[in-house]
Amino acid sequence: MLDKLAALQHSFDADLADARSTQQLSLLRDRYLGRKGGQVTFLMKGLKDVAVTVRKEIGRNLYQLKTRIERAIDMQDKLVDAMWEKMARALISDKDAAPGVSCLLY
Repeated sequence: MLDKLAALQHSFDADLADARSTQQLSLLRDRYLGRKGGQVTFLMKGLKDVAVTVRKEIGRNLYQLKTRIERAIDMQDKLVDAMWEKMARALISDKDAAPGVSCLLY
C-alpha cells in the first residue's frame, strides 16, 4: 500500500507540473480528490481492508498525501490566476503604448 501512495504522489507531481489553467487544475482535483472517482478517495475507502497492524501508519500517510495534494492544487491555482492577471495587465499596457498594434489583440 505504501508503494501505491508513493506512485500516486509521483503521478500527481507529474500531472501538477503539466497543469496550466484553472480548468486543468479542477480536473486534477477531481481525478485525485473527487468523491466518486478520486484516486485518494478510492484508497481511503479501501483503508478498512488493510491489516490493523499497518492501518494507522497507512492512514496517516494517506491523509498527509491528501493534504499535500489539496495545498499544492490551491497554490498552483493562485499562481495560474496571478500569471493570467499579469499577462492581462501587460496586454493592456502594451495596448496603451502602441495603439496601432492593439487591434491584433482583439
